[in-house]
Amino acid sequence: MTSVYYRYIRLGGTMYKKIVSQTTLDGLITLPEVKSHCRVFNDFENDYLSSLIPVCLDLCQSYTGRMLTTGSAVVVVHGWQSQVLLPYGNVTEVTKLVLDGTESTAFTFDDVSQIISINAPYATARIEFNAGYETLPVVVKQAVLVMINTAFNNRDDVVVGQTVNEMPRTSRDLLDRVKLPWQ
Repeated sequence: MTSVYYRYIRLGGTMYKKIVSQTTLDGLITLPEVKSHCRVFNDFENDYLSSLIPVCLDLCQSYTGRMLTTGSAVVVVHGWQSQVLLPYGNVTEVTKLVLDGTESTAFTFDDVSQIISINAPYATARIEFNAGYETLPVVVKQAVLVMINTAFNNRDDVVVGQTVNEMPRTSRDLLDRVKLPWQ
């Protein structure tokens, strides 16, 4: 996965987020699972089906705003906020807080609300943390399989006589169950 800073304007400041490292998405969904779901009983389509797996997993990760596997991330906040809602979901721990270039322990983290409360003033805060699913939720796995099947059966952007959405409705409905509310 490519590391990219994403910019969010928040009340009171600007926040940038970045996935620093993440366990590979490989193996979350296997080719035999995909072939079974797509009802493919030969090996002619193996390469194409295999190429759809990481693409659809990445789309699901982007759509939900969650890290589908465990990893570490960083948030940089410009403009003081006493509380910061950490992105990516399933944050397990805050590993480091740096306020205006100085490491600080002046914070508390609530793993239920995913909010870090910073107990000191700052102009810029850098928050490093671990997040992500230990086990891929079944609803996400099913959504990926539906996306792969749709992409497999509709290989072009335009399908005559059908409405083609950016993401299959069934997949979107399934992923909305785990999608972070601010995505």
